[in-house]
Amino acid sequence: MLTADSAAILTDAFPKEQRGFALSINQVAGLAGMFIGLVAGGLLAAWNWRAVFWANVPVGVFFTLWAYRTLRETGRHEGGRIDWWGNITFAVGLSVILIAVTFGLQPYGGHTMGWTNPLVERLLGDGVVLLAAFIADRP
Repeated sequence: MLTADSAAILTDAFPKEQRGFALSINQVAGLAGMFIGLVAGGLLAAWNWRAVFWANVPVGVFFTLWAYRTLRETGRHEGGRIDWWGNITFAVGLSVILIAVTFGLQPYGGHTMGWTNPLVERLLGDGVVLLAAFIADRP
């Protein structure tokens, strides 16, 4: 969730002249974290798989406390409405498609895959219709 929201948070938190720098540091930190995390996690897991948690939990707790103490709300908030129809059609449509894919990968009726299962076909169709309704509802 943090990866998805970090650009929006940084755009809101930094003034115009510092946004490029903040966003680039965020990208470098994210890529470095992915690389270092894979290597360090592999080394720690080879030693003892629990060691991954010994490293991650203290770091997570430290930076959560640091953020709580140092970060301040700087954004302007204006009243807004929740798009219930959009949220529901997107969430249900995507969930139905994911369920259909899950069932489609299971054996069905003598086949190794279940893509010919009527339930899978129906779920895929319903999911596409819901996602189309989500797109059609956009302003």
